[in-house]
Amino acid sequence: MTPRPSLLALWIATALVGAMIAVHYDDLPDQVASHFDAGGNVDGHSSKAGFALGILAIAAFDLFFFAALGPLLRRLPNNLINVPHRDYWLAPERREATILAMTDQMCWFGAVTQLLMAGVAWLSMRATLAPPDAPPGHDHWILLGCYLSYTAFWVVQLLRRFPRPGQTSPAARA
Repeated sequence: MTPRPSLLALWIATALVGAMIAVHYDDLPDQVASHFDAGGNVDGHSSKAGFALGILAIAAFDLFFFAALGPLLRRLPNNLINVPHRDYWLAPERREATILAMTDQMCWFGAVTQLLMAGVAWLSMRATLAPPDAPPGHDHWILLGCYLSYTAFWVVQLLRRFPRPGQTSPAARA
């Protein structure tokens, strides 16, 4: 069976996080910038190993969490699944398609969350390797804005996928 594109994207995004850490690990000094104030100034450091392990642990947790949601949703009773118009979308004749759509949605969200982690790791490594007199960067706001924009888009897509019974939506027919 061919893996679903959403799950493949989740795995690829997770591999990107791991590859970034692996490729740049030896270039990092013993202390890595790991916390920033709102202005983009470094205000906390971690050991190189602690930074790498922390990023990789979060990426592994995200992979497990988002990939496990599909199998978990299949086992949960309907009253524990929060989807708009639950009684309609989780009726026996639509339940499997609904679970599959929710699983896809969560894997896409997980893939974008992994890309956020890759961005955070990149910004930390870039700040660590920057000259001491380099001005603080504000790219973290761009990264956060992109993630929040995707989150808003994702919520709209999720709501469009599960319209009120009787309404038709191109996403609901997919």
